[in-house]
Amino acid sequence: MRKTMRVLFLSFLTISGIGLVLILTTRSVAVAASPVGSQSEYTGGFDIASAAVLESCCPPTTTVTGQLDPATSQVQVGRLFRDGVASTCSAKEFPGIFNPTGNYLYELFGPYENYGSQNACVVVTYKPCGANAHLVAYQNSYNPSNQSLNYLGDVGLSTSQPFSFTVPAGENFFLVAQSTTQLFGMCSFEFSISQVPCQTIPFIELGPTGFSGTLLQETSITRTLTITNHGLPDLNWTVSGLSASWISLDSSVGTVPADASSNVTLSLDATGLAAGVYTGTVEIASNDTVNPLVQVPVTITVEPSVDLAIAKGASPDPVFGGQPLTYTLSVTNNGYSEGTGIVVTDTLPSTAGYVSSEASQGICDFAGGTLSCAMGSFPISSTAVITIHVTAPMEGGSITNLASVSGNEIDPNLGNNTANIQTTVIVPGDIGVVISGDPNPVGAGQALTYTLTTGNYGDTDATGITLTNTLPPGVTFLNSTASQGTCTFAGGIVTCNLGSIHGSETAVVTVTVNAPATAGVMTNQAVVSAIEPDPNPDNNTASLDTTVLSLADLSLNKVDLSGPVLTGELVTYTLFVTNNGPSVATGILLTDTLPAETTYLASTASQGGCAHVGGSVTCDLGSLAAGSSAEVSIFITAPGKDITIENQALVAANEIDPNLGNNTASIETTVISLADLSLSKVEQADTVGAGGLLTYKLSVTNHGPSTATGVLLTNTLPVEAAYLASIVSQGSCAFTGGLVTCDLGSLAVGGFAEVTITANAPFEEITIRNRASVAASESDPNPANNTASHRTRVTGGSGYGVYIPIIQRSVTTANVSYREKDN
Repeated sequence: MRKTMRVLFLSFLTISGIGLVLILTTRSVAVAASPVGSQSEYTGGFDIASAAVLESCCPPTTTVTGQLDPATSQVQVGRLFRDGVASTCSAKEFPGIFNPTGNYLYELFGPYENYGSQNACVVVTYKPCGANAHLVAYQNSYNPSNQSLNYLGDVGLSTSQPFSFTVPAGENFFLVAQSTTQLFGMCSFEFSISQVPCQTIPFIELGPTGFSGTLLQETSITRTLTITNHGLPDLNWTVSGLSASWISLDSSVGTVPADASSNVTLSLDATGLAAGVYTGTVEIASNDTVNPLVQVPVTITVEPSVDLAIAKGASPDPVFGGQPLTYTLSVTNNGYSEGTGIVVTDTLPSTAGYVSSEASQGICDFAGGTLSCAMGSFPISSTAVITIHVTAPMEGGSITNLASVSGNEIDPNLGNNTANIQTTVIVPGDIGVVISGDPNPVGAGQALTYTLTTGNYGDTDATGITLTNTLPPGVTFLNSTASQGTCTFAGGIVTCNLGSIHGSETAVVTVTVNAPATAGVMTNQAVVSAIEPDPNPDNNTASLDTTVLSLADLSLNKVDLSGPVLTGELVTYTLFVTNNGPSVATGILLTDTLPAETTYLASTASQGGCAHVGGSVTCDLGSLAAGSSAEVSIFITAPGKDITIENQALVAANEIDPNLGNNTASIETTVISLADLSLSKVEQADTVGAGGLLTYKLSVTNHGPSTATGVLLTNTLPVEAAYLASIVSQGSCAFTGGLVTCDLGSLAVGGFAEVTITANAPFEEITIRNRASVAASESDPNPANNTASHRTRVTGGSGYGVYIPIIQRSVTTANVSYREKDN
């Protein structure tokens, strides 16, 4: 049988100041009729989003065709969408139902007609399609006065929810949905209705229909049992039975109003239960005549529970770097079942060095910085111990060891399944010593200073530090000093008690010795120690090799046995070469550079031999023991001029000479030039007539021994005489102011020069005197013969006279003078 139903479809929009305007369109559809007690469904609806609201501004009517869905037999009465609508749209007014608060009512008119002779039980299911839409019953019942069922649209969960009511025979019903949300953003609601026989619908509903869960021994879980009343004025219920002692409810009786629900907490407790699967039921009795007794099955799976705990200790803590460190792990099963497949994993600090491990049960294996121990099974309350031996790192700071334990069973208390321990690593004073020596190499017998630097390269103080310095054999200890502490010397060993040295600080000890007299390589050794263990003993010892070289301090002294010498005389140089030690001097070579313009004669040496080559005398003197000397004499002829000559000499040997300042010597010798000049008068008259010619003839002779240079003759004429001329055998003369000066140049030894000076005698009777002297650049050993004078008696003078010129050689000058005679 088919029924024809008239369904009104609506769209909606908002007009400012008016509220909700409904636009309805009506169409008739045919649906298959179902007898009373069977389900009759109808599908139809409309879609605002696809209607003209989005295509144009609010057309007066919109018709949307609905379809029957025979595959699901679901009646979709309507789908309502909300979307933004322009407030200026105009539409045909319709006196619909709306909420006085201004929210929008969505009204879906069936009408659904009950053609039967009995009241029809109708179930309406609504489901919000949008994520933020939620419909709740607005009036919670069918309103016969207007044949409407109201729902309130709210933001909330998007879940389906049924609602049932009874439609009297021959009456219709309407669905009205009200939204508390404005028309912004899409939202949709789906409605479906179905008709079922009234007498088969139970009023009580328990949800969920069954419970199950998995829990550990000695634990419990809760579940929520919802009791719903679908129509009775008051649904009275009571717990009529619990099939197991591990099931309990927080309430045993209660009342649920019509169309409401009540929640009851169901507790499932595995305390005292062994591992396994347990089933039971919860039975609820009520005043629902259709289904007065409802049961809910309950199933739980109890898992075995172990509580594995691990604890860890470290000893010693703190630990010195590089020293042994022991970790002790204790594993216990505090659970309610035996633990199987127990594995302990210990991650060692990356900087620690693994040494070994042992366990009270099971087998341990170390790889890649991790120790893994397969320990088998642990009965309840049993304990096992693992001991791990490592070497602490050299770096200071804190290191962390992390261990964990696990098994096959579930462990409800994972908080005690891991343990970590931090250990403080103290870098002990890494004491080291370094030796240096200066000079190196060192000459035999010379002073040598060793510097021993003791350093603390750790982070903490090193205490009780002792430095022991074993000196090389043959050295002579002089002294020692320390920047801190004290030092003593005994038996070739310097021992220094330095006390404490802070981290990164040093102490310095200096030891001064004299090197042995024998050349070679000697070794100085030092050892340092402290009270604390040393993580790096390799730098606790140090040694230094020092090369000892042979030394010969040669000194050279020179003596000029001649003193000042005359030109051409013999000059004798005597040189003394002495080896002041401490070693034998070998390959001694003396080099003497002769003065220029001297003439080498000969040389002698107390040892070895000498040779003269190119102005130098070289003497190979061989070897000299420490403290011995050699003598060399060199003979030369002095130059033939007045000069100071310098002789220089240098001595050297194969050995290192620590004092080069005394390896050279020089001496200056004064060479004196002597020229014994003599001056004599030759054939001079003792008397001359007044106005007569005076002739002075002088002879200068060089008696040596040197050439006379710069010979100068000076002749002082009598004041009464009148100079006429002068004649010289060499050089020249000049007359000035009664003085005749003759520059005669040089005279060789034995050479002479003559000077003749003429003058007119005065015209008076008088005795006159002529004086002369001679000198040269050289010293004159006999200056007594360097002067000469001559007296001449002038006779027959009248007091007046005329000088008659006497012409000699080129002299043409005539002097005429007179003098009044004294009465």
